[in-house]
Amino acid sequence: MRFQQQSVLIVNLVGGALACVLAVAGVWQTVLRPNTASAELRESKLTLADKTRDLAVLRHELDNQSELLEGCQATLTTAGARPERTPIEDNLRTITDLARRNDIELTEVTPLVTASYPGILETRYRVRGRGAYVNLANTLRQFEACDFWGDITHLHIDGSSRAAETGTYARELELTVSFYSVAESESAETR
Repeated sequence: MRFQQQSVLIVNLVGGALACVLAVAGVWQTVLRPNTASAELRESKLTLADKTRDLAVLRHELDNQSELLEGCQATLTTAGARPERTPIEDNLRTITDLARRNDIELTEVTPLVTASYPGILETRYRVRGRGAYVNLANTLRQFEACDFWGDITHLHIDGSSRAAETGTYARELELTVSFYSVAESESAETR
C-alpha cells in the first residue's frame, strides 16, 4: 500500500505543480502582461490615427488634382476653338499695346467690311502707323504669337523718312487685320 500512497502523493504533487504553473501563467497574463498589451494597443491606435490623417491628406490632394484635371480638360476643349463672338475691343487693345511697346505710332484704325462664310464671321480693320523697320517687324512677330483668332490679311510697308527727334528712319505701315468668330448664319455673304 505504501507504493500506492507514494503514487497518489506523486500524482498530487505533479497536479499541484501543474496547477501552480497554470496559476502563475494566469497571473502573468492578467496582471503583468497587460502593460505590454496596452502599449501595443496604444501604438496601434496612434498608427491608425496617422493613417487616417494620411488618408485625409491624400483625399484632399486627389480633389485638388481632379479639379486641375477638369480645368486642363476644359482648356484643351476650348483651346483653338473659334470664339462665339469676337472680342473686338480686346483685340484692338492688344494691337494698340503691341504697337506702343514697340514704339510704333498708330495713325488710323478703321473698320472695314464684315464678311460671313459658312460657319465663320470675318471682321476686318485697316491699321496705319509708322515706326522703325525693326520695330515694325517685332510688332508683326508678336501679333502672330497672340492667342486670339485673327490674322493679317494685307500688309504694305512703304517709304522711309528720317524722324528729326530720333534721327532714325521711319517706315509707313498699312495692314488689314481680320478677326474671326462663329457666324450667326451659314450663308456666304458680305455685309
